Amino acid sequence: MKSEGNYNLLRKSLLLAVIVIAVTGMSVSTGVVTSSSSQPHPMQSEVSDSQTGGMMKEITKGKEPNPAPGSTLKVNAVAKVINDEDSGYQGYWAIDNYTLNAKIWVEPNGTFFFALLYRGTATTYAGVPAPGLNGTENGKGVAHFSGYVTGWFTGTFNPLNATHGFLGTFNYGGSPSFLGAYSSAKTPLAAIDWLAQYFPGYSVSSETFSFTYFYQGQVWVDAFNVSPSESGNIIVS
Repeated sequence: MKSEGNYNLLRKSLLLAVIVIAVTGMSVSTGVVTSSSSQPHPMQSEVSDSQTGGMMKEITKGKEPNPAPGSTLKVNAVAKVINDEDSGYQGYWAIDNYTLNAKIWVEPNGTFFFALLYRGTATTYAGVPAPGLNGTENGKGVAHFSGYVTGWFTGTFNPLNATHGFLGTFNYGGSPSFLGAYSSAKTPLAAIDWLAQYFPGYSVSSETFSFTYFYQGQVWVDAFNVSPSESGNIIVS
């Protein structure tokens, strides 16, 4: 998430979550569409520990934070998220559908470490700003991405949702018509603060995020507090 200060779109900045919830009155329980089928969804399997490490190291080259040795995994839940708006340098540029794996550990000293792991697609449309420093999209395109938000926080464990397994499908309510420059774009109010699902009133002390997008040979990296930082762009011709 860029310095525009919006805590929406791919939940890239947890430090601003409490502010946005207070301003918008957003409920963490809205926008839920429960799964009516007992058949496994192809995206609902949780990210394994090896996949977690591989995803982070691929993007950060081993510089990512990790929970302290001896930490206990308290939350390992998976959700399918649809119609989330994605943020770039210039504005909201894509509608995202992805699998989110929320993992939370308690460290030996009593602090908590979280890792929110994402993988999915970002669909952009003609006329919206490109995610990088400049440019405008000339048509519809679908990029593939993976990424994470990690960090440390304090709070009281009081789960409002299941701590393990598949939670269902969550429709954040984003629309292509909402996309555009930050000054004019609309943001969905059905987005969920996932840490608040397990630690209402939590406080993040430190965080890092990194997302990498791929589209027909183009690469855009959206990152904070980790190397490599933001770079590249995706422009559909």
